Amino acid sequence: MLIGSATLNGAPAPDGTVVTAWVADFSEPVATAVVADGQYKVSVFQFGSKSFAGTTITFKIGDLEAPQTASWEFGGVGIVNLTAGG
Repeated sequence: MLIGSATLNGAPAPDGTVVTAWVADFSEPVATAVVADGQYKVSVFQFGSKSFAGTTITFKIGDLEAPQTASWEFGGVGIVNLTAGG
């Protein structure tokens, strides 16, 4: 599970903004969360036959890419504060 703040254009992302988590081998997001009170919480579950161990997870806030990344770890919980936009 990954949790943290979501900042869009220098301000907390509005409630209802979608945060997506991506893994390079997939053309669709591997997880989706909705911002509440400027915070998000997303669980990235491993699926398919390939292990996600050590895989880099990238993020988008709405349609904007966040520069922050995380590394997938089984049963792990991490804090990743996301920013996107100006």
